Amino acid sequence: MTKYQIAEIASFIEIDKMKLPIGKQDQYAAAFGGLNKFTFTDKGVTVESLKIDPDVMNTLEKRLMLFFMGNSRESSSILKHQQKSIQNHDSKTIHALNNIKAIAENMQCCLEHGNLDEFALLMHHSWQEKRCLAPGLSTPFIDKCYNLALHNGALGGKINGAGGGGFLMLYSHEEAQNDITHNLEEYGLKRMNFRFDNQGATVLLNVTNFNNLKIDTYSATS
Repeated sequence: MTKYQIAEIASFIEIDKMKLPIGKQDQYAAAFGGLNKFTFTDKGVTVESLKIDPDVMNTLEKRLMLFFMGNSRESSSILKHQQKSIQNHDSKTIHALNNIKAIAENMQCCLEHGNLDEFALLMHHSWQEKRCLAPGLSTPFIDKCYNLALHNGALGGKINGAGGGGFLMLYSHEEAQNDITHNLEEYGLKRMNFRFDNQGATVLLNVTNFNNLKIDTYSATS
C-alpha cells in the first residue's frame, strides 16, 4: 500500500468505524514521517515535504525538548467540545483556528529559512490560540509548568495532542536545557529522548501465508 492508502485506512478505522471526534493529521504524520505540510480539504489531503537544510534540521532536533506530564488524558471530551463549537460556528473557536492556520504557514517559512527562534515564538503564539479552543485543553498545572520553562529559558512550546495532559514539547537553546529539565523534573515531569523519523510507515515483515510463518519465541523475546 502507498503511504496515502495507509493514512486513509487508519483514518477510516478511527473516524468512521470507531466514531472518534478527530481529524486526519496524526494518521498522515505517522504514515509519511518527516516534517511535512498537510493541506486538508473536502477533496482530500495533499502532502508537501518541507525543504529544510540538514543543519537546520539537526539544530531543531537538538533544541526541541519533550516531557511526559506524568498523566494520560481522555482527549475525546475536549475534541467533542471543539467539534461542536465548529459545527455551531462559534466565532471564538473559528477565529482561533484561522489564527492557528496562519501561524502554521509562517512556521513553515521560518523552518525553510532557518529562523528557528522565530519558529519557537510562533509555536508559543499557536499554543496560546489553541488554549482557546476548548475548556480543559490546558490546566493550572500545565500553565505552571509551561511558564516555569519559559522563565528558565524556553522560547516556546505546546502540549502535544488534544491537550489536557500527555506530553509537553518545548524549544530551548542547548545552554538552558539543563535548568529547564531540573526545574520541570522537580514538578514530577520526565524528560523523554526522541529522534525525528523520516521513514514513516515501514513494512517490517510481509508474508501472504501466516500459517507457514514460524517464529522462534525465545529469539523474539530475548
